[in-house]
Amino acid sequence: MAMVSNVEDFLTAKLYHDKEPVTYRLLSRHCCISAQQAKVNLESYAIKHPQFYPVYCLVGVLLNSKDAALSLRIVRGEERETAKRAFFSLSEEHFYCLVPYQPKNLSIIVAIDAHLPPIPASSTAMA
Repeated sequence: MAMVSNVEDFLTAKLYHDKEPVTYRLLSRHCCISAQQAKVNLESYAIKHPQFYPVYCLVGVLLNSKDAALSLRIVRGEERETAKRAFFSLSEEHFYCLVPYQPKNLSIIVAIDAHLPPIPASSTAMA
């Protein structure tokens, strides 16, 4: 497991210096920690650094779903409660990423994970 200082150093470098969003998957791969731990670390960092913008992932069945299929929504922190009301049932809600600027188009945030480094062969705990 990565040292907390390594996680914080990585987040500080990406958010303050590079001014780039950090998803839980990027943090997990870069710091060799589990996806769950990366989500916890991102949320903790967000609490300590409220100038950054959180983005959440919501998964569940939407109210207007005709076939009760699961839907996934990526939403800005300030829209989370409103977005949750669109679900008949919410099966998962988690911290997705932290952004150093007010995100206007969330598709660019989802695209970050398209270029993730491969999972090291020696690690089975990461997403």
